[in-house]
Amino acid sequence: MSVRKRRWLTQSGVHREAWVVDYRDEHGARRNQTFQEHAAACVFHADVKNWDRRTVWVRVPVAMAKALRKSNRAVAILTEMG
Repeated sequence: MSVRKRRWLTQSGVHREAWVVDYRDEHGARRNQTFQEHAAACVFHADVKNWDRRTVWVRVPVAMAKALRKSNRAVAILTEMG
């Protein structure tokens, strides 16, 4: 797992940069997630490092995921969902 800065030049000549977190998912497949801010990438990286292989993986919309992270109610809400 790593956090790294990615820089590139668009076809229109604009320089862009983003932060990329490389990690392995629950099946061992390599994945990456891109962030605009270094702090957000570091938070995600810390979360990934703490994932347990027994974790249940659920895809949720980005807005919902952000709200869950802020409220620390992810476990309660997912438990209510069944």
